[in-house]
Amino acid sequence: MDIKFKQLAITLLPSGGLYIHNSQTLVLADFHLGKGVLLQDSGVPLIGQVDQKTVTKLVNDLTFFSPKTCVICGDLIHAKSKHMPQQLAWFVDQLRQFDCEFVLTMGNHDANDYVNDLSIFTCVESFNVGGVVCVHEPRGDVPYIAGHIHPGVTIKKGRLKKTYKAFMVGDCGIVCPSYGETAGLFCSQDKSNDYYYIKNGVLVRHD
Repeated sequence: MDIKFKQLAITLLPSGGLYIHNSQTLVLADFHLGKGVLLQDSGVPLIGQVDQKTVTKLVNDLTFFSPKTCVICGDLIHAKSKHMPQQLAWFVDQLRQFDCEFVLTMGNHDANDYVNDLSIFTCVESFNVGGVVCVHEPRGDVPYIAGHIHPGVTIKKGRLKKTYKAFMVGDCGIVCPSYGETAGLFCSQDKSNDYYYIKNGVLVRHD
């Protein structure tokens, strides 16, 4: 789904990320890496890598676009855990193959304890792309691309209701859906914004 925002040519992606063509920048938010490994803290054994599906999405986006920069707008990490350093080492190792600048704009879930484990990332509060600020939480003072809210929409058909992750696009900013496969969504819509929801791998504008 192609849109224009503040003179930027942007493609909204069914993965939940977006690509800014002007600067060759891939942007996503709310990865929530390691949500599943918290179970290990209680002694629950995990079979397989719980974040594999999310990381595969990112690898696919990076492979397809070959961006110069990849920005994660906060909440890369889900929560503190004694198993998080191991999870981050695995995650970083998946990305070393890409000739790309990786940037994390720190979110409320991102703990400074793990910054040293994110060796290939530059960790900042905000990152400017063509006059638009990439940041975790939406702002009111500048055009922005953000996350934090986990926007979604509810589609009703008769008695049936389904919820879908969605991009929220307004005059002031774009809020990305949660990129993480294990992260949820919040279906409370502001009619002043446009919503583009992800259904079966396709972006659909919500009327």
